Amino acid sequence: FSELKGEIFKVPTQTPVGRAEYQTADEYLSGNVRQKLMMSKLFAEDNPEYQENVEALEAAQPERLKATEIDVRLGSTWVPSQYIEQFTHELLQTPGYFRRSINVSYSPQTSSWNITNKRHDAGNVLANTTYGTEHINAYEIVEDTLNLKSVKVFKTIIDQNGDLFGDPLCLPGLGIVRNQCFHSDHPAIKDSSSGTPRSDQTGCSYCRRRHKDRSGSHPSR
Repeated sequence: FSELKGEIFKVPTQTPVGRAEYQTADEYLSGNVRQKLMMSKLFAEDNPEYQENVEALEAAQPERLKATEIDVRLGSTWVPSQYIEQFTHELLQTPGYFRRSINVSYSPQTSSWNITNKRHDAGNVLANTTYGTEHINAYEIVEDTLNLKSVKVFKTIIDQNGDLFGDPLCLPGLGIVRNQCFHSDHPAIKDSSSGTPRSDQTGCSYCRRRHKDRSGSHPSR
């Protein structure tokens, strides 16, 4: 097969002796090339003939995305709750003494998000005025957004005839949460300075890695 080098590749799989599997370059260098690269490196440790696979697959890897090119919406269940919690604390500048009690968690059993002690940070202007109201604060809005719920707030109005009806409030902070790694479509939350770098890049690095593994493993051909 020397004359076909680069045109076909021996697939690194556990097959009976004498029954090797081969694939054309078009087939082998497409699909989940990251997983194929990991497998080829593993086989190449014991068998140098797979080094050709490694080199070809390394050249076929899709370009690494920047953090600003990845949108991770609030409510994406593959993002660990610790990063959602960090994002919420940073956005609302939660005081240190409340960060230990205002926590974010996700329950796979009920497929729901929860933020504890949402009303504890009562004196926070960001939570209760900038991004929320006296009726519903930003912690509650973030929790509803995580659970893909639409938030509507009404105030009771008495008309000239004495009849009661609900008048929808226009929540402040209209826009989109934009903080490098986290986006929310909820109209009651927005980032006051879109594109501001995070103080801790751990969450962004995780998002890049997971996004790469989930949707960036297939090169465009």
